Amino acid sequence: MLSRNRRPHARAIVLSLISLFILTAATPSFASPAPHNTGRVRTSSGVPPFEWHVPRHRPRLTLARVARLGGVDWIAIARCESGLRWHITASPYYGGLQFMTSTWLRTGGGKYARRADLARPAEQIVIAYHLKQRAGLGQWPVCDGRG
Repeated sequence: MLSRNRRPHARAIVLSLISLFILTAATPSFASPAPHNTGRVRTSSGVPPFEWHVPRHRPRLTLARVARLGGVDWIAIARCESGLRWHITASPYYGGLQFMTSTWLRTGGGKYARRADLARPAEQIVIAYHLKQRAGLGQWPVCDGRG
């Protein structure tokens, strides 16, 4: 054990760590400033005050969350269409729900992958849901009764 004169000052160490933590926590490295609006209040220097903008948490897109999207059993349709082989490439149809590439891209699937078979199953279901909203379940004429 160190003598009393050589012992580190615990209070000084704790205060140093607290101030270091405050500096680290105050740094906006995890957030970005809010977009500037012309109607906002400005400081005396003419610059708008800094505002914290914490990104919203987006729930992860999982198969369990979208399996019954819109009241349709997409798993049953995929089982009928492709035998639940989500990465199948039976040209001209791709993926578990058998999309044509033109339909996939026209319905917004391009934000996930260039073809349906390259997208995750949950992403394929989301695009199928959007297609159903636009054109109905008739897009899957053989298997639409299973959904």
